[in-house]
Amino acid sequence: MNDNFNPFPAYPVVRLNAKASQIRQDTISTPPIIKSRGRITLYAQQWLNRKSDPTQKIEDSINAVRGDYGTGKTHLLLDAASNFKEALAAQYPDLRIIRSCLTIYAGKHSRD
Repeated sequence: MNDNFNPFPAYPVVRLNAKASQIRQDTISTPPIIKSRGRITLYAQQWLNRKSDPTQKIEDSINAVRGDYGTGKTHLLLDAASNFKEALAAQYPDLRIIRSCLTIYAGKHSRD
């Protein structure tokens, strides 16, 4: 797909490879952002607790992010990645967040 493709050019669209820390600084605390940050805090806390208690179980956290083109899905995910990394950076300095895009069309999928 062409990196410049935007069917709604009046909408600023964030790319998945954007700098997450900058996105976080530019984020307005909407209800979905607040909810996402709450979930990130709870999930990150499990990993922080595991540093002092290796038996700490880590509960899975899978969250669907849906919406029309240009509604902020990628922005929300980049904000979440930045918050997660910031929460764990001191205890897990080698933490790497891998970003990948999976697009599903009528039961078929492709990796972008």
